[in-house]
Amino acid sequence: MPPPPSLSVLHLVGSSETRFYFECSFLYAKLACRFEQERVKNYYALLLPPCGEGAGRVALLEDEIPAELSADDVLDRCEAGAADGITLVSVTEFLGLAGRGPAESGCYFHHPVQLVVPHMFDSAGMTTWRMLAEDVLRLPVAGMPGAANVFAQDKVATRLVLGQLAGASEGARSPIPRGFAVRRRELKADGRDLGADDVAPLIERVRVEAGGFPVMLKSPLEDNSRGLHLVGRAYAEKKRTLGDSASAERTRELESELAAELCEKLGDVFGYGDAALFEEFIPGREFRCGVIEQRGGTDLAAYRLDAPAADRAAPAACASPRLAPIPVMVEYVMTNPEMPIRTAADKLSKGDKGEMVMTKCTRRYVSSHPDQQRNNHDDDEMNVHPIEAALQAEIEALVEGAHEALGCGGYSLFDIRVDDRDPSHPRPYIIECCAFWSFSPKSALSLMLTASGLAFERVVLDMWREKALSREKAAALVSRDGLGTVSANTSTVVKT
Repeated sequence: MPPPPSLSVLHLVGSSETRFYFECSFLYAKLACRFEQERVKNYYALLLPPCGEGAGRVALLEDEIPAELSADDVLDRCEAGAADGITLVSVTEFLGLAGRGPAESGCYFHHPVQLVVPHMFDSAGMTTWRMLAEDVLRLPVAGMPGAANVFAQDKVATRLVLGQLAGASEGARSPIPRGFAVRRRELKADGRDLGADDVAPLIERVRVEAGGFPVMLKSPLEDNSRGLHLVGRAYAEKKRTLGDSASAERTRELESELAAELCEKLGDVFGYGDAALFEEFIPGREFRCGVIEQRGGTDLAAYRLDAPAADRAAPAACASPRLAPIPVMVEYVMTNPEMPIRTAADKLSKGDKGEMVMTKCTRRYVSSHPDQQRNNHDDDEMNVHPIEAALQAEIEALVEGAHEALGCGGYSLFDIRVDDRDPSHPRPYIIECCAFWSFSPKSALSLMLTASGLAFERVVLDMWREKALSREKAAALVSRDGLGTVSANTSTVVKT
């Protein structure tokens, strides 16, 4: 008989909201670490989106998502009812199975699940499904708690939390740009399309409360730059060119063009939800900074690839975690002068076969730590360029404060814009919390750890082991709640 796994993991994949987020989740989950050499047992639960015959069902796979299997394959097979190699159950049936079952005949989960690893990036996946695992199934979840994500994944709520940091200590400034949010019903109660009269008050509010135009317009609950627009850039350039010489008629034309653009962009944003966020556009450089919670008596240096073997043991758990900033950050280079922000096309696109693929945008690694800097790689994207020590320290301080304020767990990742209009005093601002990690080599946190000379796989595995239930606790949970069984390749579930 083979030895029991060292860890039994349930990967939660898919979307209960849209096909887009199902494909996005599938793309990253397929690449996620499996740690087979460490005897980790992997189960996959793919929540199917509300389109087609598979809506409201869960596709179960064991050990891996095969490399040749595409998101379209999963959806097509489940809709056709011919899901060879995939067990298809309802959501209700899945909840009866999740985390249950020792190695008994007919039981899908042959080992009690000790940890849920989420790969769902829509709003419900980041919040509801995590809380369901934590609070209902009583299974630990890797990463940020679902309750904390209620704030962290809502850009408006994030601003409310981080805005409080400005008054937390004497002399502290706001870590976020100026801005405000509106709801569609505040603008239109009759369901008609927005017009110039509807947005006229918003234009004035932007000038007073968000630094004027151009201004960032965001859909608060979306990721991957969906529902993201830079509004009024052409308007601002024309106004700057004309100066005080613009006639009254030309000024009215420009204001009309601005109102029309704002109506169009708001129409797109409201297509994703009822709220819209206006935020001051910060001209300058854009970075990503990540931190890892360390619960041992050491720091990230224990994970260095060149560390002596004696120093590579996982740090012992302790009660008081401390934050360890990843020494290398990512800088996103804006190569298009006409679009000084990252758009949806810079993140995800479609491949030759119509499948979702990651877009390799222009980026470079930066660090203020001399031992991290290098310039000897043929591919410049693999080099680590110097950055001002004071700037990196200020960015790290902002990120650590935001991590604590939002209640991030295990790790966090933030997008930063640096206002460098005054070169002698650049000012960083947090523009988004990105508190998710797909645990794949392509994930931003993985790339930053690797660029720092750290073994990201060991960081991940230690994090999973630390968060997981022991085998004894997982078994006790099963024996207390009973277990579900499912016949292979059917959707029949039997409660025993």
